[in-house]
Amino acid sequence: MLFSRAPLILDILFLAMLAFLPLLLFSVYLVRIKKKFLIHKRLQIGLTVALMSILIAFEIEMRLNGWRQYTDESPYNHTTLMPFLLSHIAIASATLVFWIVTFIHGLKKIALPPIQSPSTSIHKNLAWISVIGLTLTTLTGWIFYYMAFIAINTHT
Repeated sequence: MLFSRAPLILDILFLAMLAFLPLLLFSVYLVRIKKKFLIHKRLQIGLTVALMSILIAFEIEMRLNGWRQYTDESPYNHTTLMPFLLSHIAIASATLVFWIVTFIHGLKKIALPPIQSPSTSIHKNLAWISVIGLTLTTLTGWIFYYMAFIAINTHT
């Protein structure tokens, strides 16, 4: 545990998202403003590989060791924690689907070297949904992380 009651992988995921969101927004800036398509593509590949690696490690850890045992001190443990988690999972699952579709579309349909093409508008629309979804996933993940692993029940 780095700075919470959470399993180490959740602390790592929390910190990774602190870096991931600014890098994602920088990647959008590179493609939209600077028209640096190749750098954008390489950064997106790196971000996707990194995020998927962390998510796989996260899923393995959760399946093997769980997380509920770390929430005993949370004031939200038996109230809003599970409904909030289910909302987070719904957003995260939809975002993952959009992210994968956007990523595969970019790899398959965008020319090499990457240039603006007819497929760009489809990719751009998918990408904005993915960026918004990832932002919401991150924010709801951070809120859940606080509720489950940082907040302390002062009534015990």
